[in-house]
Amino acid sequence: IGNFGGFLIPPAISRRFELQPRSVMVALTSQANVYGNIYSLFVGSQLVVVLNGYEVVKDALSNHPEVFSDRPDVPAISILTKRKGIVFAPYGQVWRKQRKFCHTTLRNFGLGKLSLEPCIQQGLVTVKAELLRLNKEHGDAGVNLHPLISNAVSNVICSMILGQRFHHEDPEFRAILGLMSRGLEICINSPAVLINAFSLLYYLPFGVFKELRQVERDITVFLKRIIANHRKTLDPENPRDLADMYFIEMLAQHAAGEENSSFTEDYLFYIIGDLFIAGTDT
Repeated sequence: IGNFGGFLIPPAISRRFELQPRSVMVALTSQANVYGNIYSLFVGSQLVVVLNGYEVVKDALSNHPEVFSDRPDVPAISILTKRKGIVFAPYGQVWRKQRKFCHTTLRNFGLGKLSLEPCIQQGLVTVKAELLRLNKEHGDAGVNLHPLISNAVSNVICSMILGQRFHHEDPEFRAILGLMSRGLEICINSPAVLINAFSLLYYLPFGVFKELRQVERDITVFLKRIIANHRKTLDPENPRDLADMYFIEMLAQHAAGEENSSFTEDYLFYIIGDLFIAGTDT
């Protein structure tokens, strides 16, 4: 992994105490002049390998793609996701099976196909009606498009993975979207980023650390209630969405004697969380 470049003070700390006035990119690039275009350093307790220069990066990505197939072990994300699901799960056999199943199932429910168009158009009709109403109310004051677009996109995702659409003014739905947005904001733009250097900070009983845990609990309650309802109302002959298909796969693997199958209700929870958040805030 090349020469050892020492330790990098996490950006959140350096900004706090003005220890590094330069950007991280400039600092890492300047280190290459000392240690070479491939070197390693620690960010907190995390070992990081730094590649510098077009040829080095091209060689790494083109000739060693398997090295970059995994996901980074970011402490804040790992605590929240338990490294399950699809987006942040480690690369391996379990990840490949889960991803293949989700991709195939979502395709069957219209992802990337014209059959999804009516669902999208329904969302656009709602957005148009709301825009006209808000424009009439506020006139030249302008309209915040974010909640409208976020609700519409999220409802397309919900129709495929949860088999239902939520009214754009549904208070619980709007609250969940707000929680997801707030959770991401806390993780990337607050003192909670220090969790990535000192993971025990996640359990602090105050401030954004406490708020992040509450956000996680509220989202968990919402998603697990929907999953439990799917389990109770499941009709294997008439699957409604990805959640139903996942339960059917669980039953099939259980019937086949797959005692150590990765298809579990717990894993389904993290997959739905991944898809819900990915379709809402990215």
